[in-house]
Amino acid sequence: TIGISFSESFMLSQLSYKTLVFATPISKVGAMALRYTHFGNTTYSEQRISAAYSQSIGKHIAIGIELDYLYCGTNDVYYDTYHRFTFSAGTQVYPTDELCLGFHVFNPFGISLNKDYNQTVPAVIKLGVGYHITSRMLATVEVEKNIYMRHNIKTGIEYRFGEHVFTRLGFNSSPIIYTFGMGVKRNSWAIDISSQIHTQ
Repeated sequence: TIGISFSESFMLSQLSYKTLVFATPISKVGAMALRYTHFGNTTYSEQRISAAYSQSIGKHIAIGIELDYLYCGTNDVYYDTYHRFTFSAGTQVYPTDELCLGFHVFNPFGISLNKDYNQTVPAVIKLGVGYHITSRMLATVEVEKNIYMRHNIKTGIEYRFGEHVFTRLGFNSSPIIYTFGMGVKRNSWAIDISSQIHTQ
């Protein structure tokens, strides 16, 4: 699988995200993935390169781990450039065919970015639930906690029209954001587009 995504907040190129993902099975129960993410522009840039491995344990449990290289820098000689390594891990449990439970933690030890200014890369913990209300409708809820911010609740509903067209609605609690999206899936390819409206 190859995936490409692009997003731009507030229609500003300085706040754009670009992601490239490649994933492939390497055994009957395991898969490997590589990911590259870039935020910002030449003035300020954050980059992340990740290598991940996931594996099924029986029919109802899947686990995964990801190693991450983080870069943060500017084109201003008066500011430092940072190179850090961390990891993330997660698991998914399928008690039934309709229900999925998920847990994910990023950077659990909160690696230091700049000791002089007490800056660290925050740890982020996520708990999620997905439930197929019908064969065409999926409802999801996720609680996300960044150690430096209040918890964030994300909810969404996806509905499938026919065999190939999807529509999605979502809500984000902190900050309050409303989202809408559509997707088309045919054979071996899929295209998704989404938008979000910030209350400010």
